[in-house]
Amino acid sequence: RKRGEKFPVFIKLYTGVLGFFGLFVLIFFPLYIYSSFSFALEKNNVLSLEASLRFDATAPIFEDQVDTQQLYHDTMLPSQGTQDIVTPEWEKAMLHYYPKLSSLNLDDNEKKLQFLQMPNVSRSVWSITPPARKQLISSMLNKGKHFLTLKLTVKRLGGVPRELTLVHSYELTDSEKDDFAKILQQESTGTISIGAFYSPWLLNKSGFLSNVTLPPESGHDPDSLRKTCQLQIVREEGKDVDFAFLHCESLFKQGNVPTTTEMDCANGVLDGDACPRPQDYDNSYQFENVPFYFVTVSYKVASGSGLGAFIESVGIIGLYTTFVLAISRVMKLAISGMASRVVVEDMENPEPIMNLVEYIYMARAEGDLDLEEELYWELINLYRSPETIKEWTTNAVGGEGHVDKTKQS
Repeated sequence: RKRGEKFPVFIKLYTGVLGFFGLFVLIFFPLYIYSSFSFALEKNNVLSLEASLRFDATAPIFEDQVDTQQLYHDTMLPSQGTQDIVTPEWEKAMLHYYPKLSSLNLDDNEKKLQFLQMPNVSRSVWSITPPARKQLISSMLNKGKHFLTLKLTVKRLGGVPRELTLVHSYELTDSEKDDFAKILQQESTGTISIGAFYSPWLLNKSGFLSNVTLPPESGHDPDSLRKTCQLQIVREEGKDVDFAFLHCESLFKQGNVPTTTEMDCANGVLDGDACPRPQDYDNSYQFENVPFYFVTVSYKVASGSGLGAFIESVGIIGLYTTFVLAISRVMKLAISGMASRVVVEDMENPEPIMNLVEYIYMARAEGDLDLEEELYWELINLYRSPETIKEWTTNAVGGEGHVDKTKQS
């Protein structure tokens, strides 16, 4: 471009529009990566769920595990192998009879629903020692505080960390303590009813696992999504060994799969008195008891490998503090201070200064340290004076009035 001519249009686009686009991408790219539209997201399926149940700090009374490759079907239905019961019709019926779950948008394709049902009997015996057993009986009879603790460990396909733990403590009522102490005293088989024990719905999000519950400020009964369970303690004849069965209220009236009537009502085929009301599903006495189960709602997370794994492990705060701030600092260094740098970055011809630097190296190579130091301070004093730099580098190549300052030195 000649002096006085306008800059070409493509240069204006390069320095203007593209620069603005680069800043836009720099600021909003991390937000896009962590949004629901990100290309790096995938469904975070649950691979396995392990549950253990214990009284206070005693050994687990019930513990078992279910893998998604071995899904247990509802025992009220004919055996269908390991087929999962979750279908669009099943999801629709669940949302119809549990309208309080509508805020979770479970019908959204971005979420994955899985039904996990445990075996109905613990895989191990209750290994409580006789002294601990006596102490537990005495404390329960004295109406001391006792908690039934449910610990869940979920392994999932993606997310950081891959394994999550959720602990829920349920405080036993006085009547539940009496029932349990009576069974332990008699050393026989017995069943304890645990009212509103747990919520079967689990939220599997990026970095945490939680129960679906209703806060008191919602205006709904906080226990309306909780299920009552039956803990049966069985004593083997002739052996001082206890093991436990755990059954809980089903999702629907006759099991975890809706009946034909329930399905027709959810689809609008039937209505009126022939259909059960959704509010009826808040009452405990209308359900069948089925083996312990959970419904997991998994949200999309960054994929477990490559860029997705890096993004998931760093987090949006870490990504902004490293990626965005680092690039913005580089851009700031490149743009700011141009007035002070123009003296040394926009020389007409820097060859005389380059020659001075070469002379310094030559003096060092010849061992003339006095000359080296003299030339070094000449260079330092040169950079201290913008006028001197301009004088040295103006008309340096064959121009009229050119004087090679390095040769004068």
